[in-house]
Amino acid sequence: MKTLVLMQEVLAVEASVTLRENGQIEDWELQHHINPYDTFALEEALQLKDQFGGEVIVVSVGRAESETTLRRALALGADGITLILSSSQDAVVISRLLARSIQDEDDFDLILSGWISPADNKAEIPGRLSELLRIPLVNLVTRFEVLDTTVFCRREDDEVLEWVEVPLPAMIAVDKNINEPRFPTVRNILLANQTPIRVIATVDDDRQSMCSYVYQISSCKRKGIVLAGCTPDQAASFLLTHLLGERVSKDTQL
Repeated sequence: MKTLVLMQEVLAVEASVTLRENGQIEDWELQHHINPYDTFALEEALQLKDQFGGEVIVVSVGRAESETTLRRALALGADGITLILSSSQDAVVISRLLARSIQDEDDFDLILSGWISPADNKAEIPGRLSELLRIPLVNLVTRFEVLDTTVFCRREDDEVLEWVEVPLPAMIAVDKNINEPRFPTVRNILLANQTPIRVIATVDDDRQSMCSYVYQISSCKRKGIVLAGCTPDQAASFLLTHLLGERVSKDTQL
């Protein structure tokens, strides 16, 4: 059984963020790790490998430096990693890059991923990728079983609990309470550092049609105006005149 696991490198929640004078983030010292939801997907893939045999291949889109973070998947038991180099953060572009790479793979039985990314708190990739590959998707899965050419999934959404049956190949986006991920051994960590990773260099041609946004923190100086010794009516009149004159509703804060 061949299982593909989508994996994303994300900024560590506990990472200390330093701002430059221009408001940009100092990124050289930021700590990264694997998307926690993807680690649950990897654990499920490894359990399937223990049960049915086969192989587990991790597929990721990201920067070249992600290689160090992704090696943890090898230490946990993955058989290989495909890293698609791209600087894009757009879900549409990432989904297309993943689809192209997966279509070049030998026949696969199952694609697993975390249902959401804490990097942007979005859950677009599973849905977009399953549509591009024309395979069924089951989201928010907390348990599943593979039987012959069918997978039975238990999914939970708010207060709804249901079982869904879909044919293989399929894509499953797992929730965090599906299992308890294992820890790598020291021996496997050392072996993982010596294992080659397949790296695919791409040209983000799809990015040309996408809109990108640059966010930066802007400084805001407060005037600190204090009104004293006046009645409420006088204060209201002064504030109204001042707000209209300074256009504070758009540009300034008191």
